[in-house]
Amino acid sequence: MAGLIYYLQGPGKHNEHTSPHVVAGSGPLDRFTWPAPDGGVQILTRVDAATISAELDEPHQIHGTAVPWIDPGKKRAALEQAANMLPGMATKAEKERWARDQARVADANVWQCALSLHSAEGVLSDEQWSAIARDFMREMGFDTESDAPARWVAIRHGLSSNGNDHIHVAASLVREDGSLVNLWPKDPATGKAVGDGPRSSLAIQALERKYGLRIDRDEGATNPSYHHAEVSTAERDHGRSEPVRAELMRRVRAYSTAADSEAAFVERLATDSRLVLRPRFEDGQVKGYSVALVPSGTTRTEHIAAGAPVWYSGTSLGRDLSLGELRRSWGESVEGIATARRRWRAVADNPERAAREFADAPVGGAGSVDAAASSSAKLPYQRPVSSTAPNPGREVRDPRLDRARTDLAGWTSYVRALPAGDPEQLGRATAMTAGVFAAWSIQVEDTTPGPLSRACNVLSRSATRKYSGPRPRARRNASPSAATAILLLTSTHVDEAIVWTVLMQQILAAVDALAEAHAASDRAATAARLTSLRAEMVDELRQRVGATAVPAEASRRWHGDVDVTPVRAEQSSAGPVTPDEILHPKSKSKHGTAAKLPYRRPEGPRTDGHER
Repeated sequence: MAGLIYYLQGPGKHNEHTSPHVVAGSGPLDRFTWPAPDGGVQILTRVDAATISAELDEPHQIHGTAVPWIDPGKKRAALEQAANMLPGMATKAEKERWARDQARVADANVWQCALSLHSAEGVLSDEQWSAIARDFMREMGFDTESDAPARWVAIRHGLSSNGNDHIHVAASLVREDGSLVNLWPKDPATGKAVGDGPRSSLAIQALERKYGLRIDRDEGATNPSYHHAEVSTAERDHGRSEPVRAELMRRVRAYSTAADSEAAFVERLATDSRLVLRPRFEDGQVKGYSVALVPSGTTRTEHIAAGAPVWYSGTSLGRDLSLGELRRSWGESVEGIATARRRWRAVADNPERAAREFADAPVGGAGSVDAAASSSAKLPYQRPVSSTAPNPGREVRDPRLDRARTDLAGWTSYVRALPAGDPEQLGRATAMTAGVFAAWSIQVEDTTPGPLSRACNVLSRSATRKYSGPRPRARRNASPSAATAILLLTSTHVDEAIVWTVLMQQILAAVDALAEAHAASDRAATAARLTSLRAEMVDELRQRVGATAVPAEASRRWHGDVDVTPVRAEQSSAGPVTPDEILHPKSKSKHGTAAKLPYRRPEGPRTDGHER
C-alpha cells in the first residue's frame, strides 16, 4: 500500500504530477480534504503519504486477514505452458488447477483504479470529483449499508501527459471487521458472479450519464484490455510501442473477413510468415486456436525452435474472433468441416510444410483473390508516376480494384438495410468493416501503425457485445470478403495513392452507415466514435489525394457474395488515361464528378489517455 500512495503523492515518472491532494476519502481519511490554513487545497507531503498508507492498511494488519488473488497474466502464461503437455498427461480441469496454483498470490489486499475524462472534456472541480468518487465506491461495494466499512482514498495530482483530468482511488480489500470486500458478487438476475471489471464498466456508464460526461462505452460493449507489461514487451522484443496483441488482432480479423470458410481461414493464417498458428484439440476435435507473432528479422522456424512464441487465443484478441463465433458466421457444411479439420491437422503436424502446401493450392471461393479477379471487369486505373520515370503515363490495368469497389458498395447497402433491433447483425457488420481496414493496414502499414490500423481498432472496439438472452444465429448472406481478399494482395502491387483514391470514400460510406445504425440502436457512444473516425479519415484522405477521391456509389440492392455484377467502364477511343486525368477528372465518369470533400478537424483518438 505504501508504494502506491508514495507514487501518487510523488512527482510521477516524468514529473507530471502537480499539487497532489485528496478529493475524497472514507471515515477519518476525509480530513485530508479539508482546506489548508491559507484557504487552498491541502497539498500532500511525504509524511501525509505515510500516514494515509498506514491508516488504509490498518484493518489488514490488525486482523491479519490474507487476501488471495490469481494474477491473470501469470495464469494465462501457465495455461499456455500447460497446453504443451502431452495428451493424456493431465485433463483440462487438472491443467486449470495447476495454472491457478502457479498464478496464486497469497496476500494482495490493495485495490486501485483510475477514473479519467477525455482530454476534450476539460477539468472538473474537486467537489465534482469527490461526488463521483463516492458514488463509484458505493457502486463497487466498498461503501454499503449492510457491510462493515472498507477504507479508501481518492487522490488528484493534475492532468495526465495526454491532458486528461483524472483521479486515482486506492482502497483496502479488508473491512473494519476483518471480512473481505466481495469483488465477485452474484448478479440477482442471472445468478452468475460478476467481477470488478464488468461492474466498474457499468458503474462508469451510470456516472457518465448522471454527471453529464462524455459517454465512452455503450451498455454490453466488450473489448479486450491491454496490460502495461504488454507494451514493455512489445518495445523490448519487437521494437514497437503498440502491444503485440493489437497487430495479431488485425491480422486474424483481416483473414477471417477475407475467408469464406474455416479451411480458407486456416490457410491464410498458416501462410502468413509473421504468424505461428496452433490449434487446440479436445477429444480429436479442434475447439480453438492460438497465434503468436514472429519478430522482424526472425523466421518462423527459428522462433519456434527457440521456444519463444507468446501465444494469444482468438478470444483474447476479440470476443468475435473465437473459433466458435467464427464458425457460426461461416455456417459450414459437413464437407467444409471435414476439409477444415484436415487443414488444422496439417498445421499441427508440420507448420512449415502445411504453409508451403497451402500456398501452392489455396482454397477458392467467393472470398478468394482468384475468384475476385476472375469475375472483375477490365477497368483501367493509372499509376501516378513522375515525368522523369520511364514510360510516363503508362497504363496500369487492375480490375480487382473495381471488383473491390463494387463489393464495398453492395456491403454499404446491406449495412443501411440492417434492422435497428438486430444487435447480432450490427456487431458482425462492424467487425467485418474493421476487417477491411485490417487487411489494408497489414499490407501498407506493416509494423508501424497508421490511420488504417487506427480505423480497424476503433471499429473492432465497437464490434462485440455481451448478450443477456439467447443470441440469434448470424446470417452469412453478405460480407465484404472479396474486397478484403483483394486488399490483401493489390495493396502491395498498386500505388497506394490509387487505392486511397478509388476505395476510401466507398469504405467511409460503410462507416457512415454503421454510425447511423448504431445511433438508431441507442448506442450513442459507438455512433459518436464512428462519426469521429469518419471525420478523421476524411481529413487523412484530403491530405493524401486532395479533392480527387472517387465518390461513393449510391445505395443499391445488395448482390450476394458470388453473383456481384462488376461495374464496366465505357472504353474511350482517346487512348490511355493519363495520371493527371485519373487524379483530376475533367468530365463526368461512371462514378460521377469528383466533389470536394468536407473538411473537419479530427477530435483526436477516442481512447486518448482513457483509463476508465
